[in-house]
Amino acid sequence: MSESIIGLIIPVITLLFAGIFVLLWLRERQAKHTLFLAGCYVAMAIGFAIQHFTPAPDSKGSFLIMHLVYSTAVICLAMGVGLRAGVSVPLKALSAAVLITAVLLLVTNFTDNQNPRLYLTNSCYGLMSAIIALMLTRASQQQRVDRAILILITLTAVQFYVRPYVAIGVSGPMTTEQYHDSPFYALLLVTVALLATSLAMALVAACVSDQLRRLATESSRDHLTGLKTRRAFENDAIEMLEKAYAENESLSVIVADIDHFKRVNDDWGHQIGDCVIASFGSLLRRMVRASDRVGRIGGEEFCILVWQCELEGAGRLAERIRETFAQSPIEEGGDDLLLTASFGVAQWEPGEGYGKLFARADRALYAAKDAGRDRVCCSPRQGGGASIVDIATGRTAA
Repeated sequence: MSESIIGLIIPVITLLFAGIFVLLWLRERQAKHTLFLAGCYVAMAIGFAIQHFTPAPDSKGSFLIMHLVYSTAVICLAMGVGLRAGVSVPLKALSAAVLITAVLLLVTNFTDNQNPRLYLTNSCYGLMSAIIALMLTRASQQQRVDRAILILITLTAVQFYVRPYVAIGVSGPMTTEQYHDSPFYALLLVTVALLATSLAMALVAACVSDQLRRLATESSRDHLTGLKTRRAFENDAIEMLEKAYAENESLSVIVADIDHFKRVNDDWGHQIGDCVIASFGSLLRRMVRASDRVGRIGGEEFCILVWQCELEGAGRLAERIRETFAQSPIEEGGDDLLLTASFGVAQWEPGEGYGKLFARADRALYAAKDAGRDRVCCSPRQGGGASIVDIATGRTAA
C-alpha cells in the first residue's frame, strides 16, 4: 500500500472515531469527556492531512501549524481522559510544553536540515503523553480498560521519543520531503495508525462501558427517592448475608412503613404523597452509614440492612429515625403536615436466608402497627422466645 493511501486512510479513521465520540455524547450529554475525545481525533485528522499533503512541508508556517494542531489533539486527549477518570488535568504544564516548542520553532533557523524540528516536536508530544500517563496513575479506580488506556498512552509517549531518533540516526540530515520519502516515514504512519486506532478503540470501549454501567445503576434506583428498588435491594441483601456468614459478622434488618399513608393521598393528593415518600427516603439516606443499604420495597414501605450491627443497635437506629421523622413537617404540605412511621427490626441468625429474616422483621412491623403505630418493635433472637418487644416501652407487643 502506498504512503499516499496510508496518509489518506489515517485521517478517515480518526474522523470516524471522532464521529463515534460525538454519537456517545449525543446519547449522554453530561458526559463532556466524549466531546473532548471527539475534538482530539478531529485535530489528529487535520494534523495528519497537513503533514502528509502540505505543499510547503519545510516552511516554518507549516511546522508551526502542525505543531499547534497536534498539540490541540493531545490537550483534548488529556481533558477527555482526565474528566472521565476524575483527576485534575495539568493544563499549565501541557501548555508550557506547547508554547516553548512553538517559540523554538519560530526563532531557530534550521536551513535545509529539518531533523532538529522533528526532535523538538516529537519530544514535546512525548513529554505531553508522559504527563497524561502520569496523571492517569492518580485515578482512584483502575478497571481493565483503564489499564489498557494507560498502557497505550505510555507506549505513545515512548514511540514519540524512539521512532524519530532511530529514523534520523540512520538516515542522517534530511529535508521534510526526504523524510516523507524514507521507509521510516511509512513505518511512522503504520505505527501511529495502529496506536491511534488501538487507543480510540479502548476509549470507545471505556465510554460505552461507563454508559452501560450508569444505565444499570439508574434502573436499580427508585425515581422518587434515589434508593434501591426492591429487586436491587434484595440482590444486595443476599450478597450481604453471604458476606456476613463468611466473615462471621452481625447484620440486622429494619422494615419501615409510613403510617396512614393512604389518607395523605386521599386528603392532600398524590403529589404531596410523592413528596412524603421522597422526604422519608432522603431522611433514611442521611441517617444510615455508607456500609448500610437502603431500599424502597413497596409503595410506602422501606427496608434497611444495617451492617455489623446487632438487634439493640439496629433498634436504636430505627428509634432515631422514627423520632426525627415525627418531628419533621413535610415542607410541601406546610407546618401542619406531620406524619409518623412504624418500624420492625430483626437480627440475622447464621443459616437464615433473607426471606426468613425479612419475614421476622415484617412481623415485628405489623406488631408495631397493631400496638398503635409510631413505634419500633424488635423480633426476638432465635431461642429467645416468641414475643416481639416494643423498644420504647420494653413491653411485649405481640
